[in-house]
Amino acid sequence: MIPNKPTPPAGHGHAPGVTHTPGPAGTGTDQVNPEDLTIPEVANNLRGSLPDKIIRVNGRPEAAPTDSPQPVEVMPKEQFVRAVADRWVDACINKTDNVPSTLSEVLDTVFLLEGFSREWVRVDLPFNAMQVRAGGYSALHADKTVAEASCLKLDASRLGRSLAQSERIRRIRNVLDPAYALVDANETVVLNDVATQVDAALLRGDSVIKANGALLVALTAARAIRGEPANTAVATRAQNVRQAGAVRADEQAKLAATSAAEPTAHATTTVTTQTPVGPTAVRVPPGGPAQKK
Repeated sequence: MIPNKPTPPAGHGHAPGVTHTPGPAGTGTDQVNPEDLTIPEVANNLRGSLPDKIIRVNGRPEAAPTDSPQPVEVMPKEQFVRAVADRWVDACINKTDNVPSTLSEVLDTVFLLEGFSREWVRVDLPFNAMQVRAGGYSALHADKTVAEASCLKLDASRLGRSLAQSERIRRIRNVLDPAYALVDANETVVLNDVATQVDAALLRGDSVIKANGALLVALTAARAIRGEPANTAVATRAQNVRQAGAVRADEQAKLAATSAAEPTAHATTTVTTQTPVGPTAVRVPPGGPAQKK
């Protein structure tokens, strides 16, 4: 029996402008003063909007180009959103197989509304990422309240847009991150339940499975859940290692026995005596030293 669904993590459905928000993945949380969101350069960009005219490129919605002939069907944003909404309702009520693809359409529309770029790829977070947003607002405040801040030559409009985009991204993440956590938790529970059921079935039929080649082959993938093929391979490799070790030990024993049976050769030591040569050397005539009479 599958346990009850896990409760989604806290933070699902936060209202826009909430000050305590999840940070980028792996960075925990950070806090922003609510007054920061009232800075005009930020406040004027806190709400996304759909382009007036929308086209589909590779099945995804994009803003229709304004400076070139329209190559494909162009839909006003109201018509486009209604069409997506109608498909979503139809998928939820009549064609549930279409829920994943229609949900993708809904998310694509949200991403277009919020101005998310599909061309960007993830980059490393900046140093002290938890402080970046607060630092950005600090710079904007200084630019507006301190005359000497002109030395910063800050592009307040650009910084404001970036900070506002950060807030919009976080609002969407407040929904998507808990949703992913919920889906991920459900998948882990269900997969464990499947593994438990298959393992129990394999245990019940173990003797029959091992005696029936067709059943053994048919259950190869199921047995892999228990790691049986891998365990068999490991056992085979271990047996091969043991056999190789036994062969080497036998060969060494035979070599030792052969060496012990061979006669031991007598060692011959040669001593070489050197005769000093030089002014102090004593010459000995042939035949040995002269005898005194």
